[in-house]
Amino acid sequence: MSTVIDRTVVPVARLTRREQFFRCEPFSAVITVKACLARQGATFVGGRMKGHVPAQHATHPECSRCELGAAVMRRVPAAEPSLPKCSVDGCNTRVLGAGRRKPLCERHR
Repeated sequence: MSTVIDRTVVPVARLTRREQFFRCEPFSAVITVKACLARQGATFVGGRMKGHVPAQHATHPECSRCELGAAVMRRVPAAEPSLPKCSVDGCNTRVLGAGRRKPLCERHR
């Protein structure tokens, strides 16, 4: 028995689930909310030259600063319930891509 996948393209203003597809104009593609959020938070460690401390960089820097991606994240806030909250008292913003660092939102970095 095969599973039916709904591939209907939904406007960002009506997104509610991670599995929904939407049109990402900056990426020129139709992707899922899950893929968008994953691209925003993807990082790698680079700069391993002698004497330098490895630094963490965004794998997709254009996605990490994308306004449409930020709107998608605001629209589907429960898309990744396991994301840690910002560690500043009183701030309940979910932080994407904190890794092993202390989770801090954009406002508190």
